[in-house]
Amino acid sequence: MPEVAEHALRQKYVGISAKAVSAAAAIELIHTFSLIHDDIMDDDDMRRGQPSCHKKFGEANALLAGDALLTNAWSVAAQTKDIESELVIKAIKDVLSERGENL
Repeated sequence: MPEVAEHALRQKYVGISAKAVSAAAAIELIHTFSLIHDDIMDDDDMRRGQPSCHKKFGEANALLAGDALLTNAWSVAAQTKDIESELVIKAIKDVLSERGENL
């Protein structure tokens, strides 16, 4: 995770361990990826009162943004310290598996 982002998260969530923040960040990146791709598949115009990513930036850019978020999620997960890597990978696999069933 970029150092600036990690510092901002730690400031916002004082008392939460860095390992939890990193794992949560990886899951949130996957969540955002899934929202972008879901909006494309459903051809939704709006997301939280704003134009959806593919409506604002075009479908190709939205797909690339979602794919980049998913790739970055794995990078962040790989950097998660003090949590067994198997647990982090299982959590991500569970989220992705659930997402696939709901598309």
